[in-house]
Amino acid sequence: MQRRTFFSVNTDIKSYRKYHPEKRSHNPFEFWLENGCAYMTPTADNEKSYRDALSLVRPGDVLFAYESGSGCGYIAAGTALEAWDEVSHQGGHPELFRDPYEIYFKIRVDWNTDFSCSLAEIQAAGLRQYLATVTRVVNPKLVHLLSEKLEFSGAQPNRERIETAMALELLRDGSIPTTEREQLIVARVGQGAFRTAVQGVESCCRLTRTTDPIMLRASHIKPWRFASNAERLDGNNGLLLSPHVDHLFDGGWITFDSTGKLIVSPRMSIEILAAWNLPTSADTGPFNTKQAEYLAYHRSDVFKQ
Repeated sequence: MQRRTFFSVNTDIKSYRKYHPEKRSHNPFEFWLENGCAYMTPTADNEKSYRDALSLVRPGDVLFAYESGSGCGYIAAGTALEAWDEVSHQGGHPELFRDPYEIYFKIRVDWNTDFSCSLAEIQAAGLRQYLATVTRVVNPKLVHLLSEKLEFSGAQPNRERIETAMALELLRDGSIPTTEREQLIVARVGQGAFRTAVQGVESCCRLTRTTDPIMLRASHIKPWRFASNAERLDGNNGLLLSPHVDHLFDGGWITFDSTGKLIVSPRMSIEILAAWNLPTSADTGPFNTKQAEYLAYHRSDVFKQ
């Protein structure tokens, strides 16, 4: 199953200051933050690697801004709000580049400076070879480290903003028939064809046993923003849940194993479950094979371990 992709992006602050010694107090990354973008200046030596990496970026993917000076490491985490436009822009930003008319690539990013990861931590996780360019992070040890630090830093991507960006990208995708595009976007909020498909698999909320469809939400097991188009409409990728149960499941505070047993996050307050009249353990009945596959993703990538 598709998973969110991580990328390392060099802010090039050290290089900027090398060529702008008179502006040593200036930080061009502030321009990145102000404009909500990541900016990259390719050379003949690295243009292909930049293009290859940027072509993989999709809305919802995470970009980590790296600074090489003073052993900083990653100084921010950002969420891509678009696929790369493949355009070579030129000029007009002397605050960024040594040549005010230099060719550059850019991509819209929702940055969060609450996140940081030291150079020592990065090196311990084996990322050293990735730091000098725009590169996809594939080292499992580092992916785990960065995922944990994102969680605890409170720098998790804004779900609504990401999904809106992804929906806009879907609307512009002329290769998908109009009706299907509409179905995919409506499925974001558990409605339309997706809800009907889920009702063909599930009949009630597994924790409250509520059966009235008006009182239930069709919730994606593998979140809409991480799912393929087929998975977004697959009824097996959904549960009918009461609103408060949906909130807990969507946030990763609870999950289920393949046999239907409730699993509560160790970070979850038991007092909240009691206040909402929800059990701390329950056997809700088995899931079918395809549901179990989606739940495996939920346990590994959504559930708060």
